[in-house]
Amino acid sequence: MRLLFLSERFPPEIGGLATSAWRIGRAVAAAGHDVHVLALSSQLPAGQGEMVLPEHRLVLHRYGFHEEPALLYEDLADRLRWLHRRHRFDAVWGHSLHRVGFLAVWMAREWGVPSLLALRGDDFDNPFFPPGDFARLEWCLRQATRVLAVSRDIEAKVKAVTGRDALYLPNAVDTETFAPGPPPADLVLRYGLDADPVVLGFSGELRKSKGMTALIEAFRQVWAVRATRLLILGEIAPGELTDFLHLTNLPAALGDDILRTGNRPDPEEVARHLRLCKLVLVPSLKEGMPNTLLEAMACGVPVVASAVGGIPDVVRDGENGVLVPRTQLHHLGDRVLELVQGPADRLRALGEAGRATVLDGFTLAREAQRLGAVLAGL
Repeated sequence: MRLLFLSERFPPEIGGLATSAWRIGRAVAAAGHDVHVLALSSQLPAGQGEMVLPEHRLVLHRYGFHEEPALLYEDLADRLRWLHRRHRFDAVWGHSLHRVGFLAVWMAREWGVPSLLALRGDDFDNPFFPPGDFARLEWCLRQATRVLAVSRDIEAKVKAVTGRDALYLPNAVDTETFAPGPPPADLVLRYGLDADPVVLGFSGELRKSKGMTALIEAFRQVWAVRATRLLILGEIAPGELTDFLHLTNLPAALGDDILRTGNRPDPEEVARHLRLCKLVLVPSLKEGMPNTLLEAMACGVPVVASAVGGIPDVVRDGENGVLVPRTQLHHLGDRVLELVQGPADRLRALGEAGRATVLDGFTLAREAQRLGAVLAGL
């Protein structure tokens, strides 16, 4: 099969969407299919494209997009038609709904080939609620050949809107790279952790929807009780800098104990940093199925997460992690304190159960099996 894979993001762009697009594109190519990825890029001038060959059987076309929707759709549709004349695609995959999902369904119908619409993250909610474009959401859901849902929450929403079934396709993680291990000695030295403080971790883009206010308040509460560091792996999302001035406008003593590493594109480096953490916090206000959740659990690090989106598909409260209702995130610090002040074997048991959960259902091999079934069904 020759697959056209459209994605809002793809490495070197950062974020969970880019990570999952890279992982799934590679898996499909490894299964013997030819994959052409066309990804929107903020690093190229509008209307400019480039092609690279990151891996065997996978071709990446990066496109600098227009902010004006009409220009984006018209220009990109012409570019896709040109690609189709050259390569004659057998199916089109839209990796998220926002822009590329609509184009994937539209182009596939124009060419008379199947379309796969993969709903990720919170991109179902954005058009669903006013002032979102509900009409386009419904059209895409009804016209796509198959709808794939990264969480049971999205699966249920698709059923509610259209009456049709979506196929559950959760995220996955490399359990060899993300595996338990001792805190790396060089990182302990780099960050001055030799006094054995509690290290709370957060990994991902810093944006409002990731619950940054709850994160900082929970850290403040734990820090007031005992020596604590907050390790943040990630960058402030574009356009949201002013919302996070409190990250740099904290009392000096508190701010000094926030360690910001910036973006870490190397998965091995992310895993090494996660092994420094006693707990990883995922206080999102809305989610699909966050990669950082699976990565931390695969490393055997206990997680305290909000009960939103696909997180409850993975975390069972009190068994393999801790869940906090979205309306109770002001109690996030209380739940963290219960764990860090409790017996060490409690944390160890949560970490081991989290690792077992990932090995049972969220591995790359399990994802490859699911993808194989999806493509065979076309």
